[in-house]
Amino acid sequence: RLIELQPDNESAHLRKGTWLIAERRLADAAAALANTATGPQKADNAANIIFNEAYTNGFQRQDWAYSIQGMTAAKQIPNISSTEKSTVLCPNEPGRESE
Repeated sequence: RLIELQPDNESAHLRKGTWLIAERRLADAAAALANTATGPQKADNAANIIFNEAYTNGFQRQDWAYSIQGMTAAKQIPNISSTEKSTVLCPNEPGRESE
């Protein structure tokens, strides 16, 4: 309801995204968090919220489908910085050396 009344309220979108993540609805969470991605730093933070969920509750638990769903959803956040794309969301991108 708050989002209806105040569509520019970033806190409401952040709370909605967090709730959707708790419900394992990562694509919906990405759509909600995209509303907070008004610049590269905020976009990186939104993508990291989803990426961290996918890593913690997908990759580490060997739930590969959930992990891929989350990483794919995180990449859909607009305005992600090029640094974030290359270091966090695409760590094995061709041409990158392993650390």
